[in-house]
Amino acid sequence: MTEDEKIEVKNREVVLPNYLAEAPPGEIVDECPKCHEFFLRGCMKCKPYAERYAERSDLSRERLFCHHYPVIYTAGVCFDLAGGGVRSGIGVAWGNSDDAGGDTCTRPMEPIVDANREPITSLSKRHPNRFSIRVTEIVDTNPNRTSERAELLAAIWALRLFATNAHDHGRYPVNHQITNVYLAWIIATTSYDVVNGITKRLPQW
Repeated sequence: MTEDEKIEVKNREVVLPNYLAEAPPGEIVDECPKCHEFFLRGCMKCKPYAERYAERSDLSRERLFCHHYPVIYTAGVCFDLAGGGVRSGIGVAWGNSDDAGGDTCTRPMEPIVDANREPITSLSKRHPNRFSIRVTEIVDTNPNRTSERAELLAAIWALRLFATNAHDHGRYPVNHQITNVYLAWIIATTSYDVVNGITKRLPQW
């Protein structure tokens, strides 16, 4: 295995190997058929995937469902209300909720609760792999509501949910033939503020 065939995380930024970096976006992230969560496909720590990829013209013929690098999609929005004021919300998804259920590789995600043990990140049986919440003073004590701040909050609450479950509830892939350890959580976002905040500004904050 050469260095350019590895998935790496440098300065909190994922560096894809050549065979993934040059692939269409739909071939970089895959959905596990059991737990229906999203992961980077073809981790070289599992199998010599690049060699098989080079020999095939159709990447989808053989799908490798590695659970080393879960992918978490995040988004935030803020808009003006007709009567004045603003409202913002955040959304997080790490799997296809519509197909969730049945045999699974992972333990169910436990929600984050407030001081009264009420769930902040409500997760239903129908949508166990995503949540969306309004930004309130519980979610963000700063009264300023902007789209940029909502995007950052989405990433923060996504990581908070995964970290809480990994540390407090032992949520790791189970009964899986390849791996039972997460190597990194990948935040997928269209926000430059989130990307630059995580990779460049975080050490200065």
